[in-house]
Amino acid sequence: MPRSSPILTEKPPDEAGGAHADAADDGFGRGYRGLAISLLLASLGIAPLDVGFTGAYIAISGHWQSVPDALIANLFVLVAVNGIGAWAILRPLRHLGASSPVLRRRARRRLGRLSLWLPLWAFAVGALYCAAVFLSGSYTGGIGEETAVETGTAIAAYFWFAFVYGFYFSFYSYFAVSDVLGRAAERAPSVPVARLRQPFALKLGLVAVALALMPPALVLQDLTWLAPVRAAQGLYRTDAVLLDLMATMLAAGISLFFVGRSLLRPINALVQGFDGLAAGRLDLRLPAASDDELGALSRRFNRMVRGLAERRRVESMFGKYVAPAVARSILADSADGHIRGEAREATNLFADIEGFTALSETLPADAAIDMLNDYFAAVSAPITARGGAIVNLTGDGLHAVFNVPYPIENHAEAAVLAAIDIQRALARMRFGPDSLALRTRIGVHGGIVVAGSVGCDDRLHYTVYGDSVNVAARLEALNKDLGTETLVSDAVMTALSTAVIPSDITVSRHAGIALRGHVRPVTVHALALPGADPNERAGPDA
Repeated sequence: MPRSSPILTEKPPDEAGGAHADAADDGFGRGYRGLAISLLLASLGIAPLDVGFTGAYIAISGHWQSVPDALIANLFVLVAVNGIGAWAILRPLRHLGASSPVLRRRARRRLGRLSLWLPLWAFAVGALYCAAVFLSGSYTGGIGEETAVETGTAIAAYFWFAFVYGFYFSFYSYFAVSDVLGRAAERAPSVPVARLRQPFALKLGLVAVALALMPPALVLQDLTWLAPVRAAQGLYRTDAVLLDLMATMLAAGISLFFVGRSLLRPINALVQGFDGLAAGRLDLRLPAASDDELGALSRRFNRMVRGLAERRRVESMFGKYVAPAVARSILADSADGHIRGEAREATNLFADIEGFTALSETLPADAAIDMLNDYFAAVSAPITARGGAIVNLTGDGLHAVFNVPYPIENHAEAAVLAAIDIQRALARMRFGPDSLALRTRIGVHGGIVVAGSVGCDDRLHYTVYGDSVNVAARLEALNKDLGTETLVSDAVMTALSTAVIPSDITVSRHAGIALRGHVRPVTVHALALPGADPNERAGPDA
């Protein structure tokens, strides 16, 4: 059974086919001739199909003198007449890329009904072909002679053979046309190639009729009332049964080929689609060329991917205004935009640019904003990489929290390492038109915090508050008095596992420090990068 490799397409403009796609985009507007020619060739495929049927009959019956008549009938009816009629059916497709909405709509409507019109035309051609070969004597042999069958039986035989040929021709046409449209849909999913309801049970039913019902019906007719006709054709019972079996095998081969493709193409596409989705690709769309259950499954897959892509887009845009972790929490757990308040152990990190107020007064407004944006980009990256969430930006100050809103392991270590990463990054970077170095003061402290949404119905703010938040903010400010850059509370340092602080970082302990709002003195630890004096006094600050 042939295996077709489906093509995953990206972002079709309109899978339903309702909106007009530009000719260069939908793949059919300018290239409708290629599609029409492919469909025409598929329709003409009944000519070589008949060569198989008629060739088997002539070989078994020995009526080699019928070859010229059969060949003429084949070329005239199955090629010429069939081709003209099929082209007339396909002709409206030339308007797929038309500027007129009316013509474009008609063309798309015709395209969506081709899987009905072309098989019906193939059935009519089969009946016409039978009339031609019967009148030529290619199949009846002895009409009007002593061996001729009765006229009534011959007429009944004509209608039976017309039905058989019409059925097998339309059977082939249906699956051949569907296969062409399926391949076309992979290239241009915006064009509605499937408008008629075609449940997969219908396809299986056609296969069942072709393979399970028609063979015994053919044999039964040949052994009963058609026996005189077969005798007039020079076919005895065994010959007639052999011919029926050969025709059945040919039909079975067609069934396995086209049904296999119609089954495997969407299934393979779904497998590739889910593999792409697992890899994080949200720009994929599956061709939904048929209106059966597999086509419906492909369309549901596309809707799911569109929903995921929209969710990612909203999360990305939302994350520009709040911490991405907060945005994910709101989108995942909140129907009304509120994040319910909760008390949790967390580690806070405050950062502030030293002397930025005085510096900003010397810069144009746009340069100051650009510098701030570059600074926050540099500071945010280590925080996000360590699992922290930035919950507030105020002026040149920043408040990040670790273990809220999503839990992370060893949040104290993550906060301290993020502070070190920030200082390392800023030591390498220069900002603004004058390539200035920006010194940053950082304070880190942990404890119980209360986190949640505060505000009114039309304006909410995710906030984290508590005594540990206040202490972290005051440690950041304490850097100015101690002449340090990064201060970590004793509680956080105690929570760290051994060897967390990199060996090149200098740690100095400051005990008995008075902290505003606290009666008891506190112990803090200053962290300094290599080459920096942890006790160096800072310059003036605003």
